[in-house]
Amino acid sequence: MNGETNVHSGAVRKIPPGRRSLTGAVNVHRFKQSVQFESGLERDFIYLKSLDHQVEDIIPQPCCIQFEDGEGKSRKYTPDFLVIYSDGRSSDLVEIKYQDELKKKRKLLMPRFQAAEEYSALNYWNFSVQTEHEIRNSRLENAKLLLPLQRNKPDPGLSARIIKSISTGCMVSTEELVHLSGLRDEPASRVYRVVLGLLAHGIFTTDFENLIDQKTPVGLAGDKSW
Repeated sequence: MNGETNVHSGAVRKIPPGRRSLTGAVNVHRFKQSVQFESGLERDFIYLKSLDHQVEDIIPQPCCIQFEDGEGKSRKYTPDFLVIYSDGRSSDLVEIKYQDELKKKRKLLMPRFQAAEEYSALNYWNFSVQTEHEIRNSRLENAKLLLPLQRNKPDPGLSARIIKSISTGCMVSTEELVHLSGLRDEPASRVYRVVLGLLAHGIFTTDFENLIDQKTPVGLAGDKSW
């Protein structure tokens, strides 16, 4: 088994616009370039990973793995994404599949996945298959809410006041923030928009497994500065 990898310069093949499948690209501000996708589920995976500010880049179609199938025939397989982290974690080689397709094509897909696991081990990566069960959840809805806010920083003056109002290690909701001294003159809706912006930029953190609203407790991420 061997393979071609093009991690530093991008995908091993470009994703062309499709007539039947949903194709496009997601722009995540901190990534080197827009991330191409070939399905709605792939798009949602990119949204989901945008929540993790330790994700440095996502490379679509990152490598072409050559392997032999059960009949000894030479085959090629290109996984969907390589997720690269900035905090020392091993990169994740990821295949995105709908659960139904995974069940229907299990016999065809298993040799590919085994080859990907072996190839990942050689490169000190992790390989996984992600379905709608892992991707489409409350965390995804939060990612869709916050991703557009990563393009611009929220109001710097109000951001500084909000950050100053929260003690390190404390979790406070927007509803509670507007009653603190120094913020009582601000409309709750404006404070909430800035809180969302601070979450989007990783300055604030919260439990992203629950849908975000004005009652959501937020706190300083700890390793970020404004």
